[in-house]
Amino acid sequence: MPAIFCVYGKVKIRYNVSMENLRTLLKEQMNIDFMSAVLSGPRTKDGTAKVKVRPLMKKDTLFFQLEIFRGNQAFHKNLEPEAAAEEVLRFMQEMRQMQMDTRAASYTVLVSKKGKVTIKKKMRKEPVKMVSMSHNRKK
Repeated sequence: MPAIFCVYGKVKIRYNVSMENLRTLLKEQMNIDFMSAVLSGPRTKDGTAKVKVRPLMKKDTLFFQLEIFRGNQAFHKNLEPEAAAEEVLRFMQEMRQMQMDTRAASYTVLVSKKGKVTIKKKMRKEPVKMVSMSHNRKK
């Protein structure tokens, strides 16, 4: 069944979206304008509790750092955009929601118990400034 679009002001809501549509969204948005993403709401108590994603520039190459929280430990992975999108999609199989921010829009992705994906997109009034992408950034 194709996605149904409803527009309420600046919020565009898509219903009945599959994981393939989520894969396409991730591959489109994981670029230089990506700011951050947080995957949360694990389906099971054991395993990954939360995943944070942020852009990272190393040797003039764009990477995405995944910070994976398990118990009281945090693990880090630096991946190229294609691999990072696939890894986020894999983690979305285990999570219930994702909040993703880009310079132009904010996305909320919800996954139901039955696996139905709902994507809410909210456009920003004006683009946000670039985030620091250095490896050793200032706190």
